[in-house]
Formats: sequence, structure tokens, C-alpha cells
Amino acid sequence: MEIEEFQDWLEKPEDDHHDFKRDWYIPNKREEMVKDIFSFVNTLHHDDCFLIIGVSDLTREVIGVEHDENRMNQQNLIDFIHGLPISGEYIPRVKIETVDWYGGHQVDVLRIFNTNEVPVFLSRNWNAKRNGNNKDEAVKMAEPYTKSTRDIYAKQVFTREEDVNTARDTTANYHQVEQLWKKHFRLDQPIIERYKYVLSDTNNWSYYENDEVGFVYNLDPDFYMVLVGDDQPTQKVMSFSINFIDLRMYWQTLKLKYRQITIKEMQTAALDGARLTFATPDVGSPENGGRPDFFYRYFEDGTLKSAVQQLLSVNGPSTPNWTEVATYYQNIVYFNSGVERRAIELELEEHLESLNKATEPSDKEIEDLSNQLSLRFPSDSTELTHLSLVGLVRESKAGSIVKKIVRQYRINRQWPEKLE
Repeated sequence: MEIEEFQDWLEKPEDDHHDFKRDWYIPNKREEMVKDIFSFVNTLHHDDCFLIIGVSDLTREVIGVEHDENRMNQQNLIDFIHGLPISGEYIPRVKIETVDWYGGHQVDVLRIFNTNEVPVFLSRNWNAKRNGNNKDEAVKMAEPYTKSTRDIYAKQVFTREEDVNTARDTTANYHQVEQLWKKHFRLDQPIIERYKYVLSDTNNWSYYENDEVGFVYNLDPDFYMVLVGDDQPTQKVMSFSINFIDLRMYWQTLKLKYRQITIKEMQTAALDGARLTFATPDVGSPENGGRPDFFYRYFEDGTLKSAVQQLLSVNGPSTPNWTEVATYYQNIVYFNSGVERRAIELELEEHLESLNKATEPSDKEIEDLSNQLSLRFPSDSTELTHLSLVGLVRESKAGSIVKKIVRQYRINRQWPEKLE
């Protein structure tokens, strides 16, 4: 957390996004720490939350934690959370971010990452002093077990509304738990977000052919997708189809339906003799765009199109194998986020001259592609014109180069020494 962001939180009253603590939690009394973290994990909004340690919650005075003997570091915190008997497989993500404040003070901020995997609770009684042993385990180990008034109980759900956590000796009420499960199943989100969620459940989609062709979500048939032919596009070859044995492609439209409503339409491509159906990647270019000599194809994680593509990568008229998926992605960039894509495209703008040089097709590349296409298309086809061949090779090379740039930037945020 930057000091400016910390300053903003410091000026706000405590709420369901942040809370102030004067000191770190005493080791043998960390039940309160578990309660506070779980309360923020189990909030109903979809934002990260913050436990801000080293600030008086009454006066907002910055006390600092630089001399706090109970202070934890990131590894201590991870070990502590992983040692809890948390129900299910989801472990909350918590990160310590230290802010250097005036006067030499340091403030530790526990960033509690938003998750839909709620409610989070313990699978058995736990208290810090007993380090998690419950009564049955104590009997097995021939150890004494004394029930503590500080116990956090199995299945006890903590949450937070405004600036109030669930009390230590109670659990969230029926309405709060119901809302948490709605968050879990994305029932509190817009239909596009719900669609992304069900698409991610790739094993529960089925391909069907009857009066129409498409996909249905088996657990909720209100979600289904219909494939229809698209005769409008004229290009029969694209940069993402030239790596297959059969370079020809056929355009389709995929209609994402909820009940009788079309939520979204997107273009798909039938590839390699129409055996494979994949989503059509978006077109990218340097930040200012409009460059006729530098385009590439990409997907962006977290988008609806990306979710569709991930489903089609494991499901379809014929289930793709790993080699076929890798062939498709050979010249397609996959960004982790829109932030990453925009950052890369800003860099592309700064290196246009070298990029244009690196994507210039050689005579051999043009000849090889022409020979491949001539096996599938008549000699007078648009696909065999020099302009078309140059465009296909350029876009294909641009995709490979941008993939290399992205990999390098993820390592050290440096421009590669060589683009080719």
C-alpha cells in the first residue's frame, strides 16, 4: 500500500472495508486475529479489505509497530493461517504491506483479498493456546483438553457489517449466511459475471446437436449457448489458422443465452477441417492504435470471451487435445489482465520502428505460405494475393513477438534484447 492510499484510509471512519488496531495480536490470544480476518473474508462486497495495525482506533494517531514484539512477517502469517483447521480447501489470501510513516513509524497493513469462496469457517473447535487440538484429538494423544472460553467453534461464521464484527460467542445470522452463499454462487452479481462463473465449470457443460447446435450447462440448463453459421465474413484464412494442416476456417456466431434472452454474441472459428471450434481472439495494436503495419491477436483473462475460449479448449464438437490447443495459441497473446495489456501496448508504441522491422516478411516466408494456401485455394483467390500473404505473415510474427515481450516483462519488466 502506498502512503497516499494509507492517508485516505486514515481519514475515513472504520467500515466493512477497513479496521484499525493499535498493536499486533498477542500470540496465545490470536483467536481475535482469526475472528477479525474471517470477518473481512466473509464480507458481502467484492473488494479487498484492510486490517491496519499501528494506529489508535480512537484517535487515529499513528503509533507504529516498529518496536512491537508480537509483530509478524509474511511467512509467519502464512504459516499461521495454513495451520488453522479451515473447512474445505480454500485458504484465505492475506498479505502484509508495510507503510513507512513520518517520524520513523511503520504501519503494517494486512490486505485481505476478496474472494467468492465464502463462507470461510473452521472445521473444528480451535484456540491459540491449545494450537488447534480438539477434544477427540486430545483423547487420542492421551493429552488433557480443557474447553476454553476463547474457543472459536466449528462452523462458526464471522462476518462484518459496516464497522461491526460478529461477536465472539455468536455466529452470523441466517440472512447473513444466505447472502454469503449467494456471493459464493455469484447470485449477487450481474448476469455476465454469473456467466463467467458457470463457464469456468468446464466439466459440467455438454455439446449437443438436435434442431440446433450448441452447449448446455448441465447443472442449470437456463445457461446454454447456440452455434449458428456466419456467412458475412469473407476471409477464409487468418493468422491464427495458418499453423494447422488445413488452413481454411469457417466463421460462426456463438449466442450466449440465459433462458430465452441472448446475453452476448461473439464470433467463433471452425478450424482444421471444421474439427475444432475456438473463440476468435481480439485484435491488438500499440497504444495509439490505427497502425496498419502492426496488429496482433490476443485474449485477456477475466473477460467473457476468455471464459468461452477456456471452455472450448476442453469441450466442443470434438474435444481438442493439448497439441491442437497449443497450435491455436502459437501466435496468440494471453494477457493476465487489461492492466497488463495496456502497459505492454504503451511499450509497443515506444518501439514501433524495431517492431515493424522485426515483422517484415521474408521472401521465403511469403513463398512457404503461398505454397500451403495453393493446396486449398484456386490460384485467383484473394487469399493468395501478395497483400493478403504479407498481412497474414506480419500478424502471425507480431503475435509471436508480443508473446516474447510479455514473457520478458513478467520476469524483469525489460524489453527483450532480440525480438526475433
